[in-house]
Amino acid sequence: MPLLMISAGVWLVAGVLSIAYAVAGLLYSLPGVVELRDWLSGATGWYIPLAAFAAILLEGTYIIGIFFPGATVVLLLGIFSAIYGASLLVVTCIAIFLGWSLTGVINAKFGSLLHRRFRGEDISDVQEAVVGSSLVYSWFPNFRANLEVAQVAQGLSVRDVVFKSTIIKFFVSFVMLLLIFVVTAVFDVEMIENDEGFLALAFVGIVCLVVGGLNVVRARR
Repeated sequence: MPLLMISAGVWLVAGVLSIAYAVAGLLYSLPGVVELRDWLSGATGWYIPLAAFAAILLEGTYIIGIFFPGATVVLLLGIFSAIYGASLLVVTCIAIFLGWSLTGVINAKFGSLLHRRFRGEDISDVQEAVVGSSLVYSWFPNFRANLEVAQVAQGLSVRDVVFKSTIIKFFVSFVMLLLIFVVTAVFDVEMIENDEGFLALAFVGIVCLVVGGLNVVRARR
């Protein structure tokens, strides 16, 4: 199977599942960001960084992260941590970075399994290529997960993908820290609605389908 078709499949599966869950949520009132907000609001003090670490493990892992719109959980936890002061917010963002970095290893390993399954060769047998780490794919953890799996499934080095992705995640986590400072000043978390979360998830799914479709077109040339 052509390498680009493997990459396309990674993105297309993520896109279809994202849109399916978003549509089901809008039509059948499935649990959404409101329920997440109410549940997460129970976290207090130093339990928040632990919850953030666990949350980004879910949001940043391929397929699993589809069911969490954007970076909803970690952003909400960041906002809640800011209530307790800047020091807890910084620790929470560090926990997010560490957990997100761990998901990079998980995603890359899954990508290597896909590569061996469809290509019948180890990653080490494939010539290394430059790993694209565009910021476009960084702001949503499931975008980054899709990219990590797709890159390794195409035959790129697991080490290079994880290393360069971790660098990007460091800068994104720092920006997230600044963003939370701004959000806590202007955003009322009580105003969030489920429909907004599901629409955001549908948008993420559409982008995944577009990326997957472009890879299909490139593979057929």
